[in-house]
Amino acid sequence: MLTAWTTVRHATRIPPIQALDGAAQTSGDDTDTGGRAHHGRILRMGFGAPCMIAGIALLWAGSTGFHMPIALVGGLALALGLVLALPVFVAMLMPAIGMILSACGLPGKLAASSLTANARRAGGTITAVAFGISLIAALSSAAATGTATIDADLDYRYPVSAALYTPDNSPLSDKVLQRASEITDARASYPVRTIAIDHAPEGAKTTPKVLDVIPDKAAGTFTADDGWHTGISGGTPVALVHPRYMSTIGIKEGDQLTITIAGTPLTVRAHASQLTESPELAVIITDSQLGSLPNAAAIQPKLKTSMVWFKTRPGIDRAKLAGQVNHLAAADPNATVGGGIAESNDILNVLNMLLMLSYAMLAITVTISLTGLANQLALSVIERTNEISMLRALGTRRGAIRMSIAIEALALTVIGTVIGLLVGLPLGLAGVKAQIGGMTGQFTTRLPWGQISVLIPVILIAGLLASTIPARNATRIQAAQGLTS
Repeated sequence: MLTAWTTVRHATRIPPIQALDGAAQTSGDDTDTGGRAHHGRILRMGFGAPCMIAGIALLWAGSTGFHMPIALVGGLALALGLVLALPVFVAMLMPAIGMILSACGLPGKLAASSLTANARRAGGTITAVAFGISLIAALSSAAATGTATIDADLDYRYPVSAALYTPDNSPLSDKVLQRASEITDARASYPVRTIAIDHAPEGAKTTPKVLDVIPDKAAGTFTADDGWHTGISGGTPVALVHPRYMSTIGIKEGDQLTITIAGTPLTVRAHASQLTESPELAVIITDSQLGSLPNAAAIQPKLKTSMVWFKTRPGIDRAKLAGQVNHLAAADPNATVGGGIAESNDILNVLNMLLMLSYAMLAITVTISLTGLANQLALSVIERTNEISMLRALGTRRGAIRMSIAIEALALTVIGTVIGLLVGLPLGLAGVKAQIGGMTGQFTTRLPWGQISVLIPVILIAGLLASTIPARNATRIQAAQGLTS
């Protein structure tokens, strides 16, 4: 209703003298109309520009402060500012855009003339296209950044990408151990020997149940940035312990921890690491640390290879690794799959489902935007019937007229796409940071370059398709039609 009211209000202010084709347009009423239009543009810019600035400031405050309501208000303010100011701003740039298009010869000059003469309507069309593109760009950048953040957070919380293990710590079958190295989507796979802990300091629900003995090479793979030295400190091996368990029993980094294994007390120095939760709470030492213990001979025979750890290769889809590990688990009825891959698959599957639904809805939005573009071109052709017929009478080829409509469509589409990307990409980043930035210290910014590289040509092709019917109608205008008036 508000949109219709604005249009109707503008229509009712058109002076009757404009019905007299060829009459002088120098009356006071016309001057007043031009003055009111100019005053309206100043008001739109004067109100829209501060709204845009306030929206950007609120988006920045919401994203840095991880406060989604503030970012949401900022997004609404930015949208309102764009609706008000963007058409006026684009209309102001139309003469410069027309000069650029004029370099394309006669078709470019015809397109430039049409856009300049209808600068206000062209600005509204560009705004509609920009909004559709900005929504897709915002969703794409939010999805790419959200997925990257989830992956980084899961890698931090679950350094082991996937683990194949037996819940009762029974040995894995030889067949599974032989085939573990055949997982092509894993950067590395390491067998882990385990033994149950007879007794550990009381830690309520966080008490570790097993001692994991990992290969020395695994320490460098899964704790590369952990600062863990796989050696001996003061004659005592440095073992990995979960930070939550250390907090529960009241020990700090480097303090001694005594556990009982195979009836033998084992004293280690605690080093906090998230690795101990993959897939169950444990105390972790390496093969070389175990070999340096005086009672290693009593512990070695009782260790069982009940687990295999996998680390994903860079750029590999987690779903592919999950499928291979699950297929491997089917070879041993006692084996199960754990690690970060199980949780990440659930999260990413839900995210992908929501994204598909959102993209489907946004496709409708872009279709509406391109329909508006087709309407703009159709109106341009109708209003320029006399001009086009005169051009035909002067010998202008149909191809040149068709090309001018296509150039006009491309100009509107390109400008709208550029504005949409410039607005949408930062908007998506700000929104996702405001929503999940405070939930993790592993926030990772990533732009969807692959989707953008597909989106741009698709939108340009769609813009050309939108010009097909108006261009066909323009080429059917006969030279005699210009003589009717």
